[in-house]
Amino acid sequence: MRTGLTIPLVLLCAFLSYAQRDNLFSTYKIPTYSFYELHVAGQDFLTYFRNKIDEDHNDAETVTIDLALGGRYLKQSPLYNGDISGYLSYYYDKSKRSEISSYSGMTPVYGDVINERSVSDVYLNSFNDFYLRDEKGLFLFGDLKGAYHFFTPSKTGYSTIEFSSGIGYGRIVNLKSVVQAYIIGRESGIDLSEEAISKLTEIIEKRRDGYYSKNRDNADIEFYREIDSVVKKPEMTAKIQQVFNSALYQTAERRSGLKFKLGSRYTNEDGENSDTKYQNLVDIAASVEYAAPIGFDKQFYISVSYLNNTNSLKGKAPMLSVSSSFSIDHSYTWSSSINAKLISVFPENEAQRSNYSISLTSNYVLLNALSVFGSLEYSNTIFYNWGSLSEIAAYSYHPEYSKTQLHLGVKYYIL
Repeated sequence: MRTGLTIPLVLLCAFLSYAQRDNLFSTYKIPTYSFYELHVAGQDFLTYFRNKIDEDHNDAETVTIDLALGGRYLKQSPLYNGDISGYLSYYYDKSKRSEISSYSGMTPVYGDVINERSVSDVYLNSFNDFYLRDEKGLFLFGDLKGAYHFFTPSKTGYSTIEFSSGIGYGRIVNLKSVVQAYIIGRESGIDLSEEAISKLTEIIEKRRDGYYSKNRDNADIEFYREIDSVVKKPEMTAKIQQVFNSALYQTAERRSGLKFKLGSRYTNEDGENSDTKYQNLVDIAASVEYAAPIGFDKQFYISVSYLNNTNSLKGKAPMLSVSSSFSIDHSYTWSSSINAKLISVFPENEAQRSNYSISLTSNYVLLNALSVFGSLEYSNTIFYNWGSLSEIAAYSYHPEYSKTQLHLGVKYYIL
């Protein structure tokens, strides 16, 4: 436990040693925009295959149907964050092949063997934050995750529902778009005002969230047209495209803010394929996140969450999770990051148990054609954090083990 806590604290000290503020980050305004999309997908909507060999009686026939309907609605404003998406899919498969069913004397008699099945899936995800007055103040949240699966010919199905609601305070703002807007001006040799950088930030942020995808094949055209309307130097369009598309100018995530959340979560899995441990499950959850960019080349982030299940079930216990990261863009050709995570469970009448890990990653682009990658990770594990949903406070014991991984890589384009 002491070792696990030491890792996040070291990263916190590293942050405090370098902390500084940048005016462009502090003046960032949350843009208002929304978009929606609805699509039908079926690249292999209908597939038909037939193989007939009369002499060998090796006949086979397959029909497959694969179809999906999906949609998404996203809206962002100073007082609301919402992202709603859904997915409906249908898969059907029917196959027929000829096999020996009996013998007439020494002569085999062939018959058809038919297999038929279908799977219908429905998914729904909805994440909503409602700010009451201040865009970084008090807010209410309501999140819903749901899925239903139905199988034939067995005519069996199962559903999964997870609903979270509660109250919170603060906001974590993604500022990577600010950095990219700044890079556009610096790498293109354009002297951009803070107002121009702010406008570019909004355009880049909309692209990141998929706003321009509504223009289909003209998405990039519309994106760079809006950039040109701010930069007002069409001759620099090629350079701006290079900034976005070249590996030389990739930047790490930039986030800023403080966010608290407190609420409850209801989980239910119903059906023959579900585990009864997850029926009518209620969790009390609390979390705090803190993120701060340090100038334009460093980022610190830490999150702490606590989950307590109100049901007295075997394999359930209060769970504490702490994760932190510190990333540095040494230059626009070299970036590194260090990440640490600690998960502890507190079983009733048993000793506390903890898993922890720490990793270091670095990526260096020497030339347009050559890049070098390296990562080092150490972890120590005492229990499994399991369950069909990602953050259920469930665990099972196993013998303690530690693991060390080292990865080194190089990529060079000959042609």
